Amino acid sequence: MKKLIALFTIAVSTATMASTPIDRGVVTDTYKTVIKQIPYRVEVCQDRVQPAGDGSATNELVGALLVVRLVINSVKVMVKMQ
Repeated sequence: MKKLIALFTIAVSTATMASTPIDRGVVTDTYKTVIKQIPYRVEVCQDRVQPAGDGSATNELVGALLVVRLVINSVKVMVKMQ
């Protein structure tokens, strides 16, 4: 019985506090904007003209010289083995 009276008293006092008007209050904005970003991949095809370069064939010549050098060295090694 004592518990029932205590609960009733708490319920009545809570209802009384809730019904009283508020003269002054502070409102705090608790909302925030959440942006969920998902990575994605896009392929774009386009027609492009490959530039001819600066007109020099330096890279091609260096590559050709290296290949010739390797071939000559391998021939020398094969001749020595015989």
